Order: sequence, then C-alpha cells, then structure tokens
Amino acid sequence: EDARAGYLEGLFNRGARHYDRINAAMSIGTGRFYRRDALLRAGLAPGAEVLDVAAGTGLVTRAILDVTGEPGRLIALDPSAGMLAELIRVTPVRCVRAVAEGARSAGLEC
Repeated sequence: EDARAGYLEGLFNRGARHYDRINAAMSIGTGRFYRRDALLRAGLAPGAEVLDVAAGTGLVTRAILDVTGEPGRLIALDPSAGMLAELIRVTPVRCVRAVAEGARSAGLEC
C-alpha cells in the first residue's frame, strides 16, 4: 500500500505542470464551460461552502469560484504536493494536502 501511494504521488507530482494544458487539448477547449455547467446543474450557488476533494491543479476549483465568487468559503484537498503547487500558483484558495480516505490523511496545509 505504501509503495502504491508513493508511486501515485510521484506520478501526479511529475505530471502536474502539464496537466491543465493536456486537459485543455483533450476537451477541445470546452472543459471550463462543461465544469461550470455541471456544478450549476448539481445545485452549486453563490455563497456555498465547498470542499473540493481531489482538486488537482484546480480545474474544478476555478469553476467553483466562477459560481460562488468566494475563495474564503472553499477548501481544495489533494494528496499531491505538485498538483496543489500548480493550483495555488493561479488560484488563491486555502488548500490541504491530504487523502480523502479518512485515517490515512496527512492533513498537511499549504
């Protein structure tokens, strides 16, 4: 289990700086619209408090902010330090480096 976690962390840390560019190419530029629309259809509204689990580089995080407009009411959670570094480079939100599976949480704030 530890080897698997280390492998995945390394994989995501190494790919973080390329992730948004690859995602934009794969979604042919429709990703931002689609993410925002999906959040609205799910009921997200201005003023909501949100925990973005597996936030990665912040693609959904930014869509959440497009809807809520309140970075102080949003926490981005991800186990990859590399992904979170990319997220906070372009999106000023509180982030927590941790896994969502409960007891294994490192709970490291960045």
